[in-house]
Amino acid sequence: MIGSSCSWVTSTDSFGKPDWVLSSIGVLGSQERQQMLLENSSSNGDVEGYIFLLNTSRLPDRCEFSLQSPILPGSLDSCMLEMAICSQDAVPLLQRFTVEIRYVETNKNTVTSLRAGQEQNA
Repeated sequence: MIGSSCSWVTSTDSFGKPDWVLSSIGVLGSQERQQMLLENSSSNGDVEGYIFLLNTSRLPDRCEFSLQSPILPGSLDSCMLEMAICSQDAVPLLQRFTVEIRYVETNKNTVTSLRAGQEQNA
């Protein structure tokens, strides 16, 4: 979940369209899908929260996507990044994804491979 008042920069495709689309759980369609996202997030059941959705039509021909966030005012030293892959073919997709977090102040990188049901502190 993200704050709607934040400034985010996303990678784009060759036509300049953003890879990530800002959405809310409330507009994702079925109540079943909303419930699954709420159960797997720390949103405290808030359907009004905002999320970024990756345009999966670009997966076959691209392998790198980025989402950059500024340091939020009032943030603590430790922040949580939540990623969820909602797909019937989630396991094969998980094997293809890693998350790289680059800390701006130290330029240190943390790379984590995604696994089903895995929680990783960064």
